[in-house]
Order: sequence, then C-alpha cells, then structure tokens
Amino acid sequence: MANGKKINTLDLIQQMTEKNKETLNAVENLKQERSENIGASGTKQHFGPKSVRKEARTPKSEGKGTSEEENPKKKNALKQLKVVLNTEAFRDGKATFTLSLSRECLDRYEKMATGISYKLGTGTSRNDLIRKVLERFIMDKYEKTIKEIELK
Repeated sequence: MANGKKINTLDLIQQMTEKNKETLNAVENLKQERSENIGASGTKQHFGPKSVRKEARTPKSEGKGTSEEENPKKKNALKQLKVVLNTEAFRDGKATFTLSLSRECLDRYEKMATGISYKLGTGTSRNDLIRKVLERFIMDKYEKTIKEIELK
C-alpha cells in the first residue's frame, strides 16, 4: 500500500455479500414472476398438466382364426396408408387455407405422423398428412357424398 490508504477487508467482504444477496433476491423474484405467468397462461406445453391414458389390454385368444383375419386387415391398411402418403394429388393447384382442429385431433395426427416417419421410414409432417387425408377423402368419397345429399 504505497499511498497509505488502509482497506478494511471486513467491510469489503460485507459489501460484497450484501450485493450478492440483492442479486439472489432479484433472481428469485424473476423466477417467481415467470412461473406465475406460465402457470396462469398455460401456453407452455411442458409446464401444462399431463394426462396419461391407461388402456386395458385383453389377452389374445387361443384360436388362430382371429389373428389370421386381423393380420391381412393390418397389412391392407398399411398398403392404403403408403398409397396415400406417396400420392401428390393436386388436381388443379394449391390453395392455402386456415384450418382449426381440436387439440386431441391434432395430437393424434402428430402421433401418427411421427409413427409413420419412424416405423415406415417415410418423412411425413402432420400438416402434410392432414392435407393428403383430405385430398384422398375428396377423391374417393366426393361423388357418393354429393349423390346422397341430392337424394335428401
């Protein structure tokens, strides 16, 4: 200490601890404010309540007749799904529109798209899947539906 000033280390340590306490209090206040905002709005999915459905599974029957009947149905359903996914059916051109679906419906489409991408190795997004399902429905069911409406 060349200039002759004496520094009281105890006072310096106390000042530092007071600043640290103020900083910790400010951080805690920010955390509380943010957690209250997230809890009230419920917009963050990972903070929202989680619901898990438990499904009761029945044991498979001993007879081979039921499994042989179900297996071709599953294979046929997968073939139809692959056909839907591999079609790019825009008859006239793309038109953009906004669609609102229930959360459960969107969650199911998301789960289906993820499963298709993972299990079938076909990169599919939820929106692409919804679009293809709607296009397929119109291609397959439009004429029949219009006839039924006209009959009523």
